[in-house]
Amino acid sequence: MKRVVLCGLAATAMVVSGLSAHAGVVTVGNYYEDTNSVTCATAITCTLFFTQIPAGKRLTVTSISCDFNGWNGLISVARFGAAQPSLSKSRYQPLPVTYTTGSGQYRYYSAALPPTKRVFAATLLPIVTADGIKTSTANMNISIYCQITGQLTNAAADVADAE
Repeated sequence: MKRVVLCGLAATAMVVSGLSAHAGVVTVGNYYEDTNSVTCATAITCTLFFTQIPAGKRLTVTSISCDFNGWNGLISVARFGAAQPSLSKSRYQPLPVTYTTGSGQYRYYSAALPPTKRVFAATLLPIVTADGIKTSTANMNISIYCQITGQLTNAAADVADAE
């Protein structure tokens, strides 16, 4: 019975959030990889949420790469950062976006940070946010497809290493 209820809740969450597709987290030893995508209809700001960092763990992101689609608009700014689960506080760094191709109302972009060591504490949500500028009177849609990779370690080990 619990499995049916949980599956039902997951399906409901997918419908409510709209058009999010989460490939899920892959971990092998300390290696960590999370891939996710989202489409925000009728929006000029779109936020993609990765999986919350598990309690007692720390994630050091070593790379992030993203593709963006802007329909009836241009992607003007993208940011990579972390948010509290309550979304009350967040911190970002710029994610340089490069126009790759497009025709008519569709425009495609890509972004990647050079090798990095961005640290996320337990229970934070890694996020990517993109802002757009409308180029027509029609609604703007933004799609984001991203992957982060890094090292997942025990938070207690970090304290021991710091002493």
